[in-house]
Amino acid sequence: MSRLLKISIFLVAILIPAFIVGCSSQFRAVGEDSASTREYTSQPAVGNKRTSVQGGVTIEVEWVRSQDAAENNNAVFQVAMDTHSINLDGYDLKELAVLRDDKGNEYTPASWESGPGGHHREGILTFSLAYSPERSGQKSIEMVIRDVAGVSERVLRWQL
Repeated sequence: MSRLLKISIFLVAILIPAFIVGCSSQFRAVGEDSASTREYTSQPAVGNKRTSVQGGVTIEVEWVRSQDAAENNNAVFQVAMDTHSINLDGYDLKELAVLRDDKGNEYTPASWESGPGGHHREGILTFSLAYSPERSGQKSIEMVIRDVAGVSERVLRWQL
């Protein structure tokens, strides 16, 4: 066998498996433990959606801003949780989530409407507040979701 053919076979034997392994691995920030309390987010600077990717679970929260919700002092959120590692049906966001304003006041949800979904779960999380966040003079509001997939706290923040 020619030397060039041997080198080509060797390179193909090394590069193809390395490429397959690299493409099939999940992205993880350098030094990040999957059960870490550090937050990895892909949050836009503006807009209504926020995302937390930690502990093998992605939680995407969209603030559904509507005139009706604002007039009734409600904050309504569409929540999607996705994973390939655990069953998400045991997580009740009415018990695990709070809304916190920029003065440190925390509000518990009025309701969490969601059906079972296993690895992919969606629902509506509603907070009844004493005031409309958009009209209160607050600068920001954040949702804190605790104890999902070994992550002690996820913080998703919106500027008002």
